[in-house]
Amino acid sequence: MGFIDLHVHSNLSDGSCSPAELVQLALEKGLSAFALTDHDSVAGIAPAISAARNYPLEVIPGIEITSSFGRQEIHILGYYIDYENPRLLEMNRQISQIRDDRNIKICAQLRSYGVDINYEDFRSTAGCRMITRRHFAAYLVAGGYASDLRDAFEKYLIKGRPCYIPMRKLSTEAAVRLILASGGVPVVAHPVLLHLTEEGYLKFFTLMKSFGVRGIEAIYSSNTAEDEQRFRSLAKELGMFITGGSDFHGVLKPGVDIGTGRGNLMIPQSLLDNIR
Repeated sequence: MGFIDLHVHSNLSDGSCSPAELVQLALEKGLSAFALTDHDSVAGIAPAISAARNYPLEVIPGIEITSSFGRQEIHILGYYIDYENPRLLEMNRQISQIRDDRNIKICAQLRSYGVDINYEDFRSTAGCRMITRRHFAAYLVAGGYASDLRDAFEKYLIKGRPCYIPMRKLSTEAAVRLILASGGVPVVAHPVLLHLTEEGYLKFFTLMKSFGVRGIEAIYSSNTAEDEQRFRSLAKELGMFITGGSDFHGVLKPGVDIGTGRGNLMIPQSLLDNIR
């Protein structure tokens, strides 16, 4: 039985590896398939599929859409999407502009607090297409403005701190509809990060299913064995399927490897049958 990874990022969003490099890493790990699920972007899918063309490796066209659900930020994975769908491409363009506008404002705020930063120079050396707060945090640490990433966020970048700028997002229901409209299969990413009660998770996933979500990412790098069992049980109770992924970002997420996560992921190829 082969093993897969259904949550992988390239440097065409906020990872550090190119799509072609991801293909080589997946082959080295002996994976039979991986899903390229860049944040709000499909730019890496065609290059990854092209790089894998002559190898026994399936590249699943995917995406991870950042959405807003009340006060919560919810990430929705989409699998087997039509990555040339006009609505999806327009969403990518709009979100890219929204992120860029936000990052320019973050830079201006950081400068007003004494940080020596120029956005164009910063962007050109970031090593990926999509700049996130994690990149700003790394810059602050490298420049001596913070002791580590957590310190950088707590001093400058989290909500309520001086350089936090909110970002407009799709509603979760709209994100699910967009994935469905592009022929994809919607799944809730890393639900363990929502930190809900048992009752809260049941209510949440019941509503997500009514939106059109089909699956739950039950196997994940940050999950304990108890977390995984909780989400497996919820999926069974609600008639949903499970997926699994490492959430690999390369050097930008240290300690998480493609295919194996923090060393103990074993995502069976059989999970693809439900998605297909």
